[in-house]
Amino acid sequence: MSKSVIIEKYNPQWPVFFEKEAQKIKSVMKENVIEIHHVGSTSVPFLAAKPIIDIILATRDLNSARKFLISKKLGYRYKGEYNLPLRDLYGKKDEFEIYLHVHRVDSPEIELNLLFRNYLRNHQEARKQYEAIKLAASSQPKAAEKVETGITKYNLMKNDFIVSILKKAGFSSVCPRFVTQKAEAKFFNMVKDKFSPNSHITKNSSLSEQNPKKIILYKGTELIGAAEIVEVTPGRFSINFAWTNDNEKLLKKFSRTLEDWIKIRTPSTVFETNTLILP
Repeated sequence: MSKSVIIEKYNPQWPVFFEKEAQKIKSVMKENVIEIHHVGSTSVPFLAAKPIIDIILATRDLNSARKFLISKKLGYRYKGEYNLPLRDLYGKKDEFEIYLHVHRVDSPEIELNLLFRNYLRNHQEARKQYEAIKLAASSQPKAAEKVETGITKYNLMKNDFIVSILKKAGFSSVCPRFVTQKAEAKFFNMVKDKFSPNSHITKNSSLSEQNPKKIILYKGTELIGAAEIVEVTPGRFSINFAWTNDNEKLLKKFSRTLEDWIKIRTPSTVFETNTLILP
């Protein structure tokens, strides 16, 4: 039986609980906490939400943060990355359920979440529209069911509205994402076709494509790049291809981000030769 998505009326205890948990995290992690923010729907006054406290923690080192978070003092459970490279997600059930999103301090995802939160806090009409969308999405059959990319149907149904708010809020930073949306998959496949054997551009054809990591690059809400990471053998990765329609400087930065992801997941990894292509 498929789980349902439960939306509750706004609870003024949500921000109170966040403050308590934030203080607990800071007392244990100390200087490893650079920033900590309450985000997501429970951070927006008067907005109905799933009763889950979403917290962003900005830190300098993801692996160091993990040691503190899974300790007995804090008791978080590592849940994976989901759709964001270089973001670790942790969960814990307390008075309320908590999702703790741990980012490197320079992650543009922090700005994205704060812009979206603040826009809803400051625009009542947008807040009402978002609540209506959430309620409609949660009432759909199998709303909590995950699609092939690992994201729930409920979250897919909210995506267009979220993108529209980010445009209005002026979000323009560059963000890598794992492919989860239909438009992202279409864009990724279009880019990958550039590297097919029939194309004038070739990819690293010696690599296996078993369970590749498909990554796209956004500039604000516009898709501007894509890449694929392949695990050749356990602990040995290669960037199969990386591409952007922007400048060479951005492409190099994108490549470094991909390499950082590999190094964090498997510090002893050996890099194969990268194929980096500009249009």
